[in-house]
Amino acid sequence: MDSLILELPEYVDLMCGIIDTVEDVKILHDKKTVIKDNLSHDQITNIFNRIKKSTGIDKKSGLEKAVDEVYKHYGSRLGVKAWRSIKKCRNSSWNFVQAS
Repeated sequence: MDSLILELPEYVDLMCGIIDTVEDVKILHDKKTVIKDNLSHDQITNIFNRIKKSTGIDKKSGLEKAVDEVYKHYGSRLGVKAWRSIKKCRNSSWNFVQAS
């Protein structure tokens, strides 16, 4: 029982840290192991964003700082930059084809 008491706040803190938009919820919901609920994606997003605001979690948690560092480190690599450019170009081309 004690471990559940510790795990719930950690889970809520994690979810508050990774859910900012409806798109975040869609990604987690599609995995069917992170979020299992009948609420809409908007409702889930609002729940975690309200928790963040009501608890005053404006400072970044250790997890958020670690994620930022990973993005900063790997996101600046030449291979990652090249892949993002290719992906962006491919998506732009695909959107143009669909619109035509």
